[in-house]
Amino acid sequence: MALGLLIFVAVGLGPSLIGRDVAVDTNILTLVQPWRSQTGLDVATTNTCRTDTVDNVMPALAGVKRDLGQGRYPTWSQSNVGGVPTTSPNTGQFSPLALPYYVMPLWLAPAFVKLLQVLVVTAGMTAFLRRLGVGRAGGLLGSLVYASSGFMIMWSNWPQTQTAAFVPALLWATERLVNEARVRDVVPVALVLASMLLGGFPQVTGLALYVAGAWFVLRVLALHGRRWRDALRRTALAVAGLVTGALLSAFQLVPFARQIAETDLSYRNSSTGAHSPLYSLITVLSPNILGTCVGGDGRGPTPVETAAFVGVGAIVLAMVPLVWSRARGRWAQPGHVIWFFTAVTVVCVVIGWFGGPVLVALQGLPVFSNTPIWRIRVILGFSMAVLAGLGLDRALIHLRLRGTASSSRVSDRSGPPTSCRADTEVVSARGVARGSSRGPVWAVAVLIVAAASVYAAVQVFVSARDAAVTGDYYLPWWEPTLMAGLLLLLALVLLVVIRLGPRVLGALALLGVVGITVFQATAFIAIDIGGSDRESFYPVTPTHAFLQAHLGEERFAGADLVGLSSTAGFYGLRAPTGHQFTKPVWSDLLKAVDPQVMKTPTYSDFATAAIPLAQVGRNRVLDRLAVRYWLGNDATVPGTLTAPAGTGDKIVATAGTELTCPLPAGPLRAVTVQAAADLTSAAGPGPGAYAEVSVRTADGRVITGARSIGRGARDATVIPVGVPGEGLTVADGPLTASVRLTGTAGTPVLAGTRGSLACGRVTAVDDGLRLVDSHRGAITWQRLSSLPRVRWAGAAVVEPDPVARVAALVAGVSPDTVVLSDGTASGRPGSGGAALVRSVSDEGGEISVDVTAGASGHLVVADALAGSGWSASVDGVTVPVVAADHALAAVAVPAGKHVVTLRYDAPGLAQGVALSLVGVAVVVLVLVGGRPRRRAGTPARSRDRVSS
Repeated sequence: MALGLLIFVAVGLGPSLIGRDVAVDTNILTLVQPWRSQTGLDVATTNTCRTDTVDNVMPALAGVKRDLGQGRYPTWSQSNVGGVPTTSPNTGQFSPLALPYYVMPLWLAPAFVKLLQVLVVTAGMTAFLRRLGVGRAGGLLGSLVYASSGFMIMWSNWPQTQTAAFVPALLWATERLVNEARVRDVVPVALVLASMLLGGFPQVTGLALYVAGAWFVLRVLALHGRRWRDALRRTALAVAGLVTGALLSAFQLVPFARQIAETDLSYRNSSTGAHSPLYSLITVLSPNILGTCVGGDGRGPTPVETAAFVGVGAIVLAMVPLVWSRARGRWAQPGHVIWFFTAVTVVCVVIGWFGGPVLVALQGLPVFSNTPIWRIRVILGFSMAVLAGLGLDRALIHLRLRGTASSSRVSDRSGPPTSCRADTEVVSARGVARGSSRGPVWAVAVLIVAAASVYAAVQVFVSARDAAVTGDYYLPWWEPTLMAGLLLLLALVLLVVIRLGPRVLGALALLGVVGITVFQATAFIAIDIGGSDRESFYPVTPTHAFLQAHLGEERFAGADLVGLSSTAGFYGLRAPTGHQFTKPVWSDLLKAVDPQVMKTPTYSDFATAAIPLAQVGRNRVLDRLAVRYWLGNDATVPGTLTAPAGTGDKIVATAGTELTCPLPAGPLRAVTVQAAADLTSAAGPGPGAYAEVSVRTADGRVITGARSIGRGARDATVIPVGVPGEGLTVADGPLTASVRLTGTAGTPVLAGTRGSLACGRVTAVDDGLRLVDSHRGAITWQRLSSLPRVRWAGAAVVEPDPVARVAALVAGVSPDTVVLSDGTASGRPGSGGAALVRSVSDEGGEISVDVTAGASGHLVVADALAGSGWSASVDGVTVPVVAADHALAAVAVPAGKHVVTLRYDAPGLAQGVALSLVGVAVVVLVLVGGRPRRRAGTPARSRDRVSS
């Protein structure tokens, strides 16, 4: 089994671990501009459903790493939606498994984070199963099944899997505490729980705690039910472990709780009662039956939320503990262990895919009340992995491939440990005494489970067939289903051989079942993880390079995903939209620009249909949001078009060859050429066809521009290529344009006049825009009326009504005036004078500005700062931060020269840090004070022993 696990890691993660590719789906970037036209990559090997990891998780981690590298504790990110707190564990930035992000290049780290997850799963699962009397092979197989389960693979690079990796360790720590009941056994529970809480996905932690709590109660009742003092001691230690774990993670838990209390999560209510579609349960057999989103396959419910893969081999091996109640040898586990995990599996399937009264009853419980139930797959994968490990162990014992005694044993009795031989005799004697009464009960239970399984399988198959017919998904589902069915049939035949055949043949059959498990797990991880090109890992395109050089403290925006503003944080830029929890007042302003801007409750992006490029330069709300640059489609250049005269000739434009044409002197937004025949793009991967233009002035200066032609252009199509020439004047003399086509198929033909290339031009109109940069995929427009993000307002008006306030901002307010929500909070209405504003520092959670004002007024910061956590001071004297321009913030400043500082102190952070220090002190005291003392000559107790 060790070899199988090694194959799983080497094949699935090996290329990413050595840097041949990237284990995060950044090829997704090539679906949008400007990356699509400037990289020439595609998504054939990338999971296109994991967009969150690319536009939210990795940019956030990059920001945290940048803050730590600059010596700042990350408390606030200015990158998107006016700023958001970063003290909560939403991205798992301080999970123990996140360490590679901070010691390795970010493009390499995801592979090692995944490797750490596999190692933690392996350590936790093998330790837990060893405590249940399972041999190493069973522990390693259980580790492989859980590490390759649908949840653990499909949620890769989200914090969900960093949390879920510790589920086996939580059960191990719980079992250890139940058996040993020493004070120092509090520490493993605390450390594991703290690691899960820091992992950043509390729903998984909550589901795991429900399972661990039920397991704790069951084990305490089974082992110590009649000795209430022993049960009470273990309960007290368990509570101490949970409390200590919460204390250790309090430095993030407390700020997170404060943040959640101020966040609207009502949008989740509509999904908590909805279970996964029944047909998606068919993915337990094979992950690709309904598609995995790799290369864009799959339709309907995303496989990230519905894939429940555990594998054919795991399913067959999980049957062994149920159906082999009597066989050669002796099992180490009492019946309640097996039936507990069987019950967990059944409950997961019922509430996750069937719903009904059980799901309704659970909706009132914490965790279940605010999370989609389909994430119960994490527990299904774990319980099936445990049963599979138990099954392999029983098969090995049956074949006499391992002994029945184990260094760690579980039984139905309590009291001091005995030798392996004595323990075996006691359990065997109890088994004989109970045999007659246990057999029928066991048989009836097995029959019930078998009947329920057959019923569920039939329902799932029929549901999948019906869904395929009605178009819920389009994949030829029956082909992978047939293959999975044949594998299942083969595994069942092998199981019969293991049970009834001779020992050698049975051993080979068992090897076959294990081989099926390893094969499916390895194929899944190899297909679904990694594969993105290193060149796709947030490449700095010329468009991004321009923004990094010119944007400064202001913002950029775009429409129709051009520039993908949600990745702004990775590049150290700012944008008003993005993929973050957004304050309602900020979303009000975004909706004033585009009523449909909120694509989801946490994702915003403008659309050209709502705000055409011709309206971008005159939008007063964008002015207030400090949107200085706008990224537009490279095919759209508004302005006055002057077409060339007499375009009757046809000019052959051999790919890569430069053609020239004269242009009159004066300002220029675009050079146009016209296709004289259909232009088609060359076949195969790549950026497609594109045009490049360089314009030379009379004195030798050159300005350049480029645009994508995508898959081609029809005959007679006018193709404008934007160039940043609006600053040219008649004094620059006649212009010469050079045009080059690249990436076209065959021999492209353009319109000409008098035997040379015919070029037209587009000149600017008064639209409030200035074309400042042009490259394939995106044109960068400067918005001429944009206000600075940190600005001075000499005058102020008060509008307490939010609807009227937003309406006034839409209609337009004088640039030197701020609209306050509450006049009493400011105390200074402003006198209308001007001021000199110079930014001293503007990073993370601190903004410091030098203000020299001739009269009183307001320093306005176009960020979402008004609210808990932000404070302001003028020359060290605390002053209020007042709500301004509906969603922004302002500070009243008197006349004169002053230093204005705004600082974010994360609510609850100081208290959380103090509590975490208390937790650390508790752990240290327990480890130091709880160390066992023994007299000389007394043999040490085996740390692997279980007194049960």
